[in-house]
Amino acid sequence: MYARNGGGDYYESDGDVLVINYTNAPIPLQQQAWIIFDLKNGVFSFYDTLLTSLLLALAVGMLGFSLLVMWLWPALSWLLKKYGPRGQMDRQA
Repeated sequence: MYARNGGGDYYESDGDVLVINYTNAPIPLQQQAWIIFDLKNGVFSFYDTLLTSLLLALAVGMLGFSLLVMWLWPALSWLLKKYGPRGQMDRQA
């Protein structure tokens, strides 16, 4: 049997399909498996929260820093023009 996959590539198959069914093979979980499951969920939850919070904190920090620089730059340039080294020389002359 010749056909194409989702990407448009040709492939050849004999038509057989392997199916594995695990629903009829229950595996009883012991207490230790539940501890590992809870620990795994806790670690991933902490990691997810830390990563999300860290990125958010960096974004807010960069925004705050840029706003501070935009406000502070004109004020510092005005102060430097008024009280800077040239301003002192102009007043002495």
